[in-house]
Amino acid sequence: MMNVYFFWMLLCCIPNSVRQEYLDEELWKKSSKKAEIDYYFTEVTPRNFQEVFSDAEELFSEKCIWNLEDIDTSPYIYRLGIGDEVMIKVNAISGDPKYFSQFGRDLVHILPETNVESILSSYKVSTDGYLSLPYIGKIQAEGMTTSQIEQLLIQKISILYNEAFVEVKLFKYLSKWVEVVGAVNSMSRIPIDSAPMTVQRALVESKGIAKEADLREAFIQKEDEKVPVDLYALLYEGEQRFNYRMEHGDVLVIPETKRDRIFLTGEVVTRRVVETDFHQYSLSDILVTDKDSISVTFNNSKNMVYVLRSRGLRKELSLCPSYLDPDRPIIQVFKFDLRMPQMLMIASSFQLQHRDIVYVSTSTSQMWRRTLDLLFPSSILPFVSPFVNPTTYAD
Repeated sequence: MMNVYFFWMLLCCIPNSVRQEYLDEELWKKSSKKAEIDYYFTEVTPRNFQEVFSDAEELFSEKCIWNLEDIDTSPYIYRLGIGDEVMIKVNAISGDPKYFSQFGRDLVHILPETNVESILSSYKVSTDGYLSLPYIGKIQAEGMTTSQIEQLLIQKISILYNEAFVEVKLFKYLSKWVEVVGAVNSMSRIPIDSAPMTVQRALVESKGIAKEADLREAFIQKEDEKVPVDLYALLYEGEQRFNYRMEHGDVLVIPETKRDRIFLTGEVVTRRVVETDFHQYSLSDILVTDKDSISVTFNNSKNMVYVLRSRGLRKELSLCPSYLDPDRPIIQVFKFDLRMPQMLMIASSFQLQHRDIVYVSTSTSQMWRRTLDLLFPSSILPFVSPFVNPTTYAD
């Protein structure tokens, strides 16, 4: 009789020494009395989940309210700058009978001097902003378009000839550029050409965004100001008002981040940091079993799952004009009792946020399983477990 009593006493005491993952709710309530931080503890149930989710969205909202202007749709015109090279072809009708009798034609090839269709003369805009052309001299080029240069040359040639034909094409774009730096696959200085240099085009030219990019905090650095660019809204939500037309000297900065992650810990196969790449994940997405995804399985559907969320614990350097830290830091715990099957469906509608901590507690059956592993050899464990485990039918 004493042996049986000793056995059951041992069985009752050992679980206290077995490794368990749990969140001490009573200790949490005591910590809530601290004045420096506002603590909240909410158990999510089928009756209150809609209200809880709505309140959480309002309290921890990550949606930024931008004051955006309409996108610039005016026609883009490239104007020449210092260093640009142009190809010029100038022909004219002489109207001189002597010229016709000498050369057998009335068309004068001025630039180039011979009629070679595949080769045009290339001229560079000098540091003083002029083009130096043979037979014509220096003409102002900086700040002008190719059409304006064509008209200027026609005026000059028409003084000597009855009719002039001028063709001016941009050959090399060397005077204007933008830069893309930070978390991109190839940091680049990109020349601006005859097509407008938009944010999307600059990203393509830099071979795309790197995995560690902070899509929410990119910006264009101009001479004396930062223009915020929400790349997530631009690329994934189609907000074209962020597709700014960049100008000469602009620098698109895409910082690296450690914000786009969710921490998974507790009674899981692998404790890890889940990188979300700023995409939205629900609680079920993180807990579901999928060997080929970022998800990690938890051991038993009878666990308690806690989601810990904070705001204001550390100052966020955000370019969002509507983001304000609360007066006092906030920490809130959401409790999900997955012993209720309907809670799995409710968990699928609970949207996680960046830097949330998902904590899976040890279920009763897992605790007893570890206890039996200590008491019995593995060979007889399958026969003993149904009789000793008090949660076989309770769970």
